[in-house]
Amino acid sequence: MGEIRMTGEIRTDYDCEATNLPAERWAEAVFHIGDEEVVLEISVEKEVIVA
Repeated sequence: MGEIRMTGEIRTDYDCEATNLPAERWAEAVFHIGDEEVVLEISVEKEVIVA
């Protein structure tokens, strides 16, 4: 594992929380809504990119 360059958190309205998720280059959050999947990706490889 390399250098931790960012950490992530996720919280919901059910008072569920996951914190201090380490990442070196990128991270993604995946949400399932019915048959759909919504992905939020953050990259910090060269500059900050949100996709």
